[in-house]
Amino acid sequence: MNHIMKKIAFNEISDYSKVYSIAVCTDKNVVRAMGVLLFSILQNNPSRFAFHIFFRGKLDLENKIKIQYLSEEFHVPIIIYFMKDEMLYDLHKTENISITAYYRLLMPYVLEEEGVTKVLYLDVDMLCKGNIEELFSIDMQKNIAYVVKGFTSIPEWWKRYCAFLGMRGNRYFNSGMMLINIPTYIRQDIGNKAIQLAREENYKYMDQDVLNILLEDKVICDTASQYNCTMSVRNHEFDENKVKIVHFTGSKKPWKLYTTLWDSNYCFGDKEHSWKYSYYEQWRICAGQSPWKNVPYDKPKSYTEWRYLSDMYRHAGEYKKACNAYVKYLLYKLKSR
Repeated sequence: MNHIMKKIAFNEISDYSKVYSIAVCTDKNVVRAMGVLLFSILQNNPSRFAFHIFFRGKLDLENKIKIQYLSEEFHVPIIIYFMKDEMLYDLHKTENISITAYYRLLMPYVLEEEGVTKVLYLDVDMLCKGNIEELFSIDMQKNIAYVVKGFTSIPEWWKRYCAFLGMRGNRYFNSGMMLINIPTYIRQDIGNKAIQLAREENYKYMDQDVLNILLEDKVICDTASQYNCTMSVRNHEFDENKVKIVHFTGSKKPWKLYTTLWDSNYCFGDKEHSWKYSYYEQWRICAGQSPWKNVPYDKPKSYTEWRYLSDMYRHAGEYKKACNAYVKYLLYKLKSR
């Protein structure tokens, strides 16, 4: 099964059994986020990794050079796969989530041909804060994946949602981090089954819903947030000393202009999740040390984002900037009517 148009390899190796394989799926819109994630992993881990980047569209020369720099500076294999994705065109997508999200369903088929038997899949909106080598020592047994449950401020919500999806239980996981047992995944043909299921119905959480349906009772589902600490984790569920991977779920990404002053002092009334704001600052620090340090932050694209920017400046006491952003908010809101 050939899903690849072409690939670019930096420091390619022939035997992936001697390294820890990590896979990400990205496109030109979030290539900076992907780069910062890879950089944060390499900063915090002395172990030998191999990175597999599944890329949609055209990779520009500037970002190609930056990825090559990471490979050479840290002496790690980085392989970029350009996907054939015609079979995904008719699947449900949103304004913020493209069909690139479905690449992870096909990724294990490609890696099997490369000789990879276990892979850690990560969403690009993540930051690594510690050594993750222990993840790869998890005994998968007959399970298809190791995952982390989805966190929410309203626990009963997931129960109702699982019932809505037709699941027997109520343990719903976030698919942004999955340690995948590739031979078992392939043997049960999960990827093709998932694409077919996604084609039959427009699920709210897209491939994540489909994976939860298909993998019920076939995963090790961790109830701790250590390896996938999402923005829905509440303060009493958060343990700074244990968290290794922070996941910036939702629309408020750390590379957006309206988050550039968020830090441990920000909070802005969100007392239940106040832990997370310092990690926006930590992401910025990491980005500032990476090859992507000079990439500008994303400007607001909607009236809601202009309001967020105005709120941020107002909270910081920068009232002139707050007023200017608020005017943009009003103009964008009028245009949207």
